[in-house]
Amino acid sequence: MTSAANGLPRTLADDLRQRSDGDLEVLFRHRPDLLAPVPADMTALVARAGTRLSLIRALDRLDRFTLQVLDALTFAADPVDPAELQRLVPAPADDLAGAVRTLQEHALVWGPPDALHVVRAVREVIGTTPGGTGPVLATALAGCPPGRLQHLLGELGLPGTADPPSALARLRDTLGDPESLTRLLATAPPGANDLLDKVDAVGNGRVSRTDRVPSGHEPGTVLEWLLARGVLVALDAETVVLPAEVAVARRGGALYPRPQVTAPPGEVIAVGVPAVEAAGVGQVMTTVRLVEQVLAAWSADPPPVLRSGGGLGVRELRRAQLLLDVDPVQAAL
Repeated sequence: MTSAANGLPRTLADDLRQRSDGDLEVLFRHRPDLLAPVPADMTALVARAGTRLSLIRALDRLDRFTLQVLDALTFAADPVDPAELQRLVPAPADDLAGAVRTLQEHALVWGPPDALHVVRAVREVIGTTPGGTGPVLATALAGCPPGRLQHLLGELGLPGTADPPSALARLRDTLGDPESLTRLLATAPPGANDLLDKVDAVGNGRVSRTDRVPSGHEPGTVLEWLLARGVLVALDAETVVLPAEVAVARRGGALYPRPQVTAPPGEVIAVGVPAVEAAGVGQVMTTVRLVEQVLAAWSADPPPVLRSGGGLGVRELRRAQLLLDVDPVQAAL
């Protein structure tokens, strides 16, 4: 049964159309920029919600745990079920459900709880290094010659295939499985895990002479052994990365093994009157600078007067907001 037949949304637009007025009010409260100016229809609203600037503003309003959940959703295969999300972010189910609800309220994630979809543009904004790892295998090995893929499969003892997507799938199944990776690394030269720890700590590492194709059957370094089996992937002559699937497998199958569900306790710092006065002066100077920007722009191109005889049109307010690079509330002030 298709999504259309059972009433489930097939796109973000379908999801928004099924939301109640109260749900849309929550969305606009979280993302007020979607209302400036008021979108003509649902198509315009969806297009605006997927713009890079709007998404960056929405992500800036999320806490760390919710961002970790979103990162896990972008890493997992689409659509994502609760069990997969629980594996990648081993947090209490109620906390995960709350984070997913927040992401849906922000129109960053849509779909039913058992088949969650991430808005496509969100993946582009978040980037290709989930959880501080390297890129996924498909990205790290993009443009890799078929012969190189066959070489990796052979070093791992896997059957070859002339189809690159099938080769990548076999590599993901083996290197992304914690048990298979553990067995493989048990045969690695001494120091392999230490090197992987160092690379994982920064997402990528810089070493020399990784441009040659290594073979695990010849004497060489630990790095060459790892490159020969795809545990590390050389991006260029000096850079190697730890693919995301390998990093997750080494972390026991979790993207965030220790998710930060609650924010760390804040530290109260006492400030004196001079510091407060200095901050106030800084805000005054900022306000004066913004007013000067508006006056300079309007002296060259005055905004039209509303028919009511006063006030500023929504479109002109939006132009002022873009000019000043501030939020709608600050622009209105």
